[in-house]
Amino acid sequence: MPVAAMPACSKWCEPVAEYLGRSCRWLHSKRRTTGSRTAQRSDPALAAGHTFVVRSSLPLLLALTMLWIPGCTASSDSASSSSDAAPSSATASSGQAASSASSGSASSASADSSEITVSVIDQQAYQQAIERHRGQVVLVDFWATWCGPCVKQFAHTVEMHHRYADRGLAVISVSLNEPDEQEAVLQFLRKKGATFENYISQYGGSDQSYDAFEISTGALPHYKLYDQQGNLARTFVSGDPDRVYRPEDIDAAIEELLAAAHDQDEP
Repeated sequence: MPVAAMPACSKWCEPVAEYLGRSCRWLHSKRRTTGSRTAQRSDPALAAGHTFVVRSSLPLLLALTMLWIPGCTASSDSASSSSDAAPSSATASSGQAASSASSGSASSASADSSEITVSVIDQQAYQQAIERHRGQVVLVDFWATWCGPCVKQFAHTVEMHHRYADRGLAVISVSLNEPDEQEAVLQFLRKKGATFENYISQYGGSDQSYDAFEISTGALPHYKLYDQQGNLARTFVSGDPDRVYRPEDIDAAIEELLAAAHDQDEP
């Protein structure tokens, strides 16, 4: 399925979802505080907690949410699926522990998971990370845990790492979660086996992140591909119907750059 055909997560979908959730909780508990801070500043009546305003605006919020952020709701479905899968995974792991070979595999997987880290990064540190990999082809995946398409496609990024690492591909992930969500991001990365460089934007999901990392469409997921000299060779964007791409297109671009690098290395 083309990536652009999937719902893209824009930079404002998380605040809208948060606003809706808080409004629903207020209506249930009859508290006098509702909505996000942004909503309170823009709507004094809502901030005052008038029941009539909340009841009348809630259907509109529901309708807008269904139209605007279907992709972002997929992240909660994914989280639910992961939670449901956890008992099965634990059961399988217990069964495997009975054999010495399976036990060895489990120990190896645990070691890999413990090596996965995540740190906060700004624009300058990002450029330094790209520079450190000069001589390699570099794939950068900009994503977030609240972005359904990002979560779904992250497995492909991990696959690219395993498939091409030995041929000279370096993979970097940059999450646009908030810096204080580092633990949640780390749990996701360990669950996916993301044994490559992982960062969280210092600017979170704000406009500053999209500007600093030149994510022109303001939508995730977003991929950048650099050649051996550290030059930006390809960009794969979401949210632009004129720039539709598939995961296979990323694969082909990586293959092309790796082949070019191999030709340059030959005498």
